[in-house]
Amino acid sequence: MSTLHAVDDHSLADEDIDLFMLLCQRRGWSDQYLKEIESTEHDELLDLAEMVEALHDSRSAGKKISTAPDFDMDGISSGVLGHAGLSELGFDVELHLPDYRRGCELAPEDVAEIHAKWPDARALLTSDGGVNSRRGIAAARALGWTTLVTDHHEELAPGSTADITVDPCRIDETYAHTGICGAHDLYRVIEAYTRVHRPEKLWEIRLLRLFAGLGTVSDVMPVPYENRQLVRDAISIARLLRVAAPKTIPNPWGGFDADPDAIDIDIERSMLMQLLRTEPHHPVFLRAFEVFAIVLKAFAQAGKIAGDQPLAPWVCLLDAPRARTGCWPTG
Repeated sequence: MSTLHAVDDHSLADEDIDLFMLLCQRRGWSDQYLKEIESTEHDELLDLAEMVEALHDSRSAGKKISTAPDFDMDGISSGVLGHAGLSELGFDVELHLPDYRRGCELAPEDVAEIHAKWPDARALLTSDGGVNSRRGIAAARALGWTTLVTDHHEELAPGSTADITVDPCRIDETYAHTGICGAHDLYRVIEAYTRVHRPEKLWEIRLLRLFAGLGTVSDVMPVPYENRQLVRDAISIARLLRVAAPKTIPNPWGGFDADPDAIDIDIERSMLMQLLRTEPHHPVFLRAFEVFAIVLKAFAQAGKIAGDQPLAPWVCLLDAPRARTGCWPTG
């Protein structure tokens, strides 16, 4: 038998070698460190409470809010999360679709489009962008809008010009774990609002961790601390939206693969969709999970999901404290 590649003078063919122990030795991961990275405790982000009350003022006054996300996968995740979550909580909210050709920051052109499409909008909520969008924020404020920014990018001097900004990378932020994505940042705002003003909706809102976890993975965030449990939760929720495809084609390994031409998958048979149908929910909230289930269905029909691992690339994130991936979960 040929000798496999050696690590630290140990052959990988040696069954007595503990590869994780070797990895810990090389990376300097102590038992204490491995214990600490499982912690989900964190301080409150600066101005989180203020943003919660600003949102509540808008909802109480019946003001229309426009959400403006970035165009990348984290932005898409946060856009879905914000639109679905605020709709479920009773907000009058619309979702602005960004134009990638304008770049990542909110532009005056975005504000003009929002104003033209929803002239009765009175508040703007950004996600995964906006902290350094001075021109776009200025255009929104000139219309008399309340400007609320949720972002996770580094705030540049002289700082955000929005009315309220929640960002773990603010200049004056003391938050310990800065590696959270834009969707996670917005989720924290919406969950905080729900705890204070709509606690009866916590179960529904916490299902949106699916999209915060998707943003975490797609934006290549590190996964210690609160990100670690977030991604685990997202995987669990995703599994509840999966309907197993019929296995009809023998494969070379003695098993069976799905036949794309013979698959008839009904997403309504998924566990989560059955649970959601038992109570009334906002159509936008339901649609967010329906579409994710349809994506999983498409993966199954393309033979991209094997066995019981609908999001197998996500699972590997949990095997190392700072594992990273930039892949959409394709099986």
